[in-house]
Amino acid sequence: MLHFEINIPRDSGWNVMNNLGTTPYIEFIDMNEDVPAFNRNFANYVRTCDESLARLMSVELLMDKFNVPKKETFQVDEYCSVLSEYLQNREKEPHTYLEEKDTWIQERSEVLRNYSMKYREMESQLNRIHEERIVLDTD
Repeated sequence: MLHFEINIPRDSGWNVMNNLGTTPYIEFIDMNEDVPAFNRNFANYVRTCDESLARLMSVELLMDKFNVPKKETFQVDEYCSVLSEYLQNREKEPHTYLEEKDTWIQERSEVLRNYSMKYREMESQLNRIHEERIVLDTD
């Protein structure tokens, strides 16, 4: 195993991390453990990724609950290639892609969360109706 330390300029950080992210067997070690998270250059991106991942996992749980089939649309290498090409050809800066996707995920997960709450409410109402029917039938 080899250990390298790199300093990434803020302006090129997004592109460097995109390229490193496609390389297998890389582990990042935090060299700034003593720096508070809000003072770190890319802390907001990491937090956004964590929040998006949590939302996606909640969507996946709902899919499992309702037996919705999951489709694998890309292999990792293919996805990275398509994404890289997309980011190079779009007019906006690459780092705005994460913000756009996070907003998209947030909107859809909120809609699904609301549907799930309505489903639970309807399920509860149905159970109450069944219980009332049983009581009425026994009289």
